[in-house]
Amino acid sequence: MKMKQIFIAAAIIAASITQLGAQVYSDIGFRAGVNFSGMAMDNNIQNTLGKPELKLGFLVGLALDVHFTDQVYLMSGIDLTQKGYKSVHTNVLGMPVQANMTANPLYLQVPLYFAYKIDIDRDTKFVPRIGPWLGYGIGGKLSMDVSAGMLGFEVGGSFPDIDLFGDQGFMKNFNYGLGIGAGLEYKRLNFYINYELGLANLAGDNLKTVFSLTGNDDYSLKTNNVSIAIGYRIY
Repeated sequence: MKMKQIFIAAAIIAASITQLGAQVYSDIGFRAGVNFSGMAMDNNIQNTLGKPELKLGFLVGLALDVHFTDQVYLMSGIDLTQKGYKSVHTNVLGMPVQANMTANPLYLQVPLYFAYKIDIDRDTKFVPRIGPWLGYGIGGKLSMDVSAGMLGFEVGGSFPDIDLFGDQGFMKNFNYGLGIGAGLEYKRLNFYINYELGLANLAGDNLKTVFSLTGNDDYSLKTNNVSIAIGYRIY
């Protein structure tokens, strides 16, 4: 009797998988847009690097949507996306020095968003989405300009750019987080806005070494980003 139930259950599972396989299909396209990115820092880092402000960046990528039904699908693909932050610090090591810093980390990023299409009319759909994303830093620099007024004179200059990743960098390569957003799909075109909350602490060993010299042992550096993009489905 048990064997018969096992065969029946196996047959039902196989039939379900076959039916799902018949329904699954994918779309391929491309997307491009702009990023408004920043960094979430703890006070120890802010006191040295300055309070982060939003910085303009970009994203371009290949879109891959895997549809489980006509309404439910997985929004994925791979993007080249530039994030980062800029800051102005007016008190460096207790001195009245203005330091302008800009970080431009460049990532390869894979979104894994579950999306649901809601019909507005025959050709237009509202599409909310939510899910995780994974990123890997492949390049980027930290640039810094410093100026100070001394004895009535303005002095300063630019420091050599610092690599954000690698042996000399201060950020970890691997990044991940949670994304939430919504968009409109019109025939083959789609427009969307996403918010990406970074969950990985990107403070690398070099950054920790610098702050350990100041007696601080609490350092957190996380990305956050709003992207606005347009996409086109090829097929």
